[in-house]
Amino acid sequence: MYLATHLATNHNKISQSSGLPQQGKTLVHVACSVGDLALVRQLHEAGANLNTIDKNGHQPIHTASLRGQPELLSFLLMYGADPHARDQVYLHQLATCCSVPFAHSFADDCSGQSGFSALHFASGEGHADAVAVLLEAGADAEARSRDGFTPLYLAAWKGHEACVRQLAARTSVSAMSALDDKHGLSALHRACSGGHTRVIQCLVQHKADINARSADGLSGWQHYEASRARVAATDHATLLGTLELLGVRIEAAPPPPSVRADRRHLHDETRVSRFVVVGLALVGVAAVCAVLWSRAGAADE
Repeated sequence: MYLATHLATNHNKISQSSGLPQQGKTLVHVACSVGDLALVRQLHEAGANLNTIDKNGHQPIHTASLRGQPELLSFLLMYGADPHARDQVYLHQLATCCSVPFAHSFADDCSGQSGFSALHFASGEGHADAVAVLLEAGADAEARSRDGFTPLYLAAWKGHEACVRQLAARTSVSAMSALDDKHGLSALHRACSGGHTRVIQCLVQHKADINARSADGLSGWQHYEASRARVAATDHATLLGTLELLGVRIEAAPPPPSVRADRRHLHDETRVSRFVVVGLALVGVAAVCAVLWSRAGAADE
């Protein structure tokens, strides 16, 4: 207890001397990142702020979610952590200062600051227990990041089935079907593109439309067909069986816009060619008629 009191009392001084601010961390963040609930509890009892914000806008609840620490999350939420708090961290910075795969996976797909909530982090990293704790505390399953990513979108993208099942039960069909602001894809499109058959089944069971189009005009099924090489035959058969049981029909999808444009161009060229041929034929007929007419006149003379 003496150590915790000393750390809490001299928090700023120790942080400065240890170089933690340069790493974007505080002592509470560090304790959360390693899942040391006992130390976090002692720091809290000694007066440390459990909602401290580092220089990147990263709060302890985000750190605990990112690391998948459900017991620590429960403690933070019990003492006032906000399950709706948004992180202002740049994922490129997060990828640099920590070894969590999440940061590296999504850094190139986020424009600037992420605007992620704790639920985004837990969902994207596949921490189902942490997701359960946050949802129980009232975290918004439909919260959109700055790029329009929802927690369900991130979980479906990475194929985290256990997280998807929890989130889909708390997400409306309209939010589930919404396209993100950067790529023009829905959670189902992401699952289909990744060949995550069990996630696809879960989303379709919750009324997601596999025939719905992404911004590029492709249906979910078309995205899935493009990923078929990564799907085991048994998983594919199970998916088809599930769709049949649910009464889902795969619509014959029109070709992508680029193909349709090429076809229209070809059709226009063909139509022009036909007009030319018909025109030349008429000219030829007229010429023959003129010759015959002139011969007939000569014969009369």
